[in-house]
Amino acid sequence: MAETREVPRSLVWTPVIWLMAGEAVLFALLVPVAVALHIMFASTAAEALEESAGLVAWTVAGSMLYSALMVAGVHALGMHSVRSREHGMHTLLKYLLGAAAGAMLLWLFIQFAPGIDVNPLTVTGVTAAGMAGLVVWRGVVGGFIDSAAVRINVLVLGAGKRAEAFDAGLRRRSDRRGLNVVGYLPLDEGEVRLRPGKVMYSRASLASICERNRIDEIVIAVDDRRAKLPLEQLLECRFRGVSVSQAASFIERECGRIPLELVDPGWWLFRGGFSDTLPRRVLKRLFDLFAGSLILLLALPLMLCCALAIKLEEGWRARVFYRQHRVGRHGRIFLLTKFRSMREDAEGDGKARWATVDDDRVTRTGKWLRKLRLDELPQLFNVIKGEMSLVGPRPERPEFVSELAKEIPYYERRHAVHPGITGWAQLCYPYGASVRDAAEKLKYDLYYIKNYSLLLDITILLRTVEVVLFGKGAR
Repeated sequence: MAETREVPRSLVWTPVIWLMAGEAVLFALLVPVAVALHIMFASTAAEALEESAGLVAWTVAGSMLYSALMVAGVHALGMHSVRSREHGMHTLLKYLLGAAAGAMLLWLFIQFAPGIDVNPLTVTGVTAAGMAGLVVWRGVVGGFIDSAAVRINVLVLGAGKRAEAFDAGLRRRSDRRGLNVVGYLPLDEGEVRLRPGKVMYSRASLASICERNRIDEIVIAVDDRRAKLPLEQLLECRFRGVSVSQAASFIERECGRIPLELVDPGWWLFRGGFSDTLPRRVLKRLFDLFAGSLILLLALPLMLCCALAIKLEEGWRARVFYRQHRVGRHGRIFLLTKFRSMREDAEGDGKARWATVDDDRVTRTGKWLRKLRLDELPQLFNVIKGEMSLVGPRPERPEFVSELAKEIPYYERRHAVHPGITGWAQLCYPYGASVRDAAEKLKYDLYYIKNYSLLLDITILLRTVEVVLFGKGAR
């Protein structure tokens, strides 16, 4: 029997671990380098020796803390996503922003060092060298991810409607990163819906096909569930080390969303996740209270400035806040509070409308509040009251929910958790203003509900910094 190779798992997280480990080491070296440069150019050898003896403990602690803060900052800028499609000036701006923040943070760290005063030019030079090293390291890891050494070779069983939906679900280049779909192998299931170049025709056994094409994973995407699968051949492949998965589960794992066109009630019933135990609810609530109160305290001066800006534009009698009914957990209706960003007569006729690009109902102040997501800050009061969470699906208006629930399967399942100020769907998909957009965002919302963890919440909160800084998805 031919020797099989181990399948590299978790392509979403393993490269992130490589990136973060290398970055942590790189950033940790910047503090001792800056200190060493000062000691090397100290006025006297005695002064240098005295300072070096007192700096050892501080340098070790400072290196670890600085490294942790910088890695968290890089993550918050969205630079740890192996599915990122960004390039050019947008990425360059992130590097420049990271370098500026790193230089200021390093200079601040040095101020607390015992008996040392490093020249700001030295700090700037060290940080610039560190960011250059970061660029090189990311290039090395990115090249490794794209290389054949770690790519998963995938064989899809089926070439009908489900296979076509699976192929459409991996159409974006970022979704295919780290993957190589070798081909679609039709079983005797009827119509072939894929173009000929993607379809494989072979009378050989599955084991032979997998061995010849170095297949790591077989994805089952057949139309007729009652059709007889080649179970014995699949078992032989499985015992040779080839993974076998369903099409929906594969896209969930690799793309971070649940493809509604590929799931049925049975899939929901027999898959893991959707854990809503009391300890998890209590932990999430405590996290919301602590983090929400802290963010509210830090944001109060900024919120006062927002209120003042609204008053200055529209007069002192103008309403600062806008309250609107939204659908919460288990379908309960609550009043959501936001800074008012539209004219007071925006819905004078009483009809609910989607927000659109360049909506003429948005005021000049409101345009900036929306772009910077500052209009969302009063929702922190909803979080503290327990009507919302910091992280969760976007709360929608009852009028829209009743409409969308008729058009989109499983839509009401997003109300299994508290809605959030930010969420997985908000990070992964732009602002939605149509039934189609709502259906796409639902795929990400259901992924979050199924795979919720405190670590995922923290990751989403950090990534929200990127959304705020670069105005992604705002309308």
